[in-house]
Amino acid sequence: MIVWILILVLLSLWKASFCKKGISQYYISREGTDAVRGIFILLILASHFIQYVPVLTLPIDTYYLRLRTFLGQFVVSMFLFYSGYGVTLSFAEKGEKYRKTFLKKEF
Repeated sequence: MIVWILILVLLSLWKASFCKKGISQYYISREGTDAVRGIFILLILASHFIQYVPVLTLPIDTYYLRLRTFLGQFVVSMFLFYSGYGVTLSFAEKGEKYRKTFLKKEF
């Protein structure tokens, strides 16, 4: 599992850019938050997958369990925060008609 996390870290840093002065104007844009949501989705999948691994495959996997314990429900809450932010932006951009039909479309 720790290999999964290392791959996730590498994916997170791939094509990452850093703003030298201030905050980037794209830090909370749709493009910027899609990548962040993807990272949290992969962490959620890893948390669910660990239930099906009967015994840790390597002693180094205990580091993953420590990370999972440390992060706890933070992973899910951050995913929901970024998803909710996207829905809120859609409400603001698309108007009242979108709000009225949102629940019908989602269910």
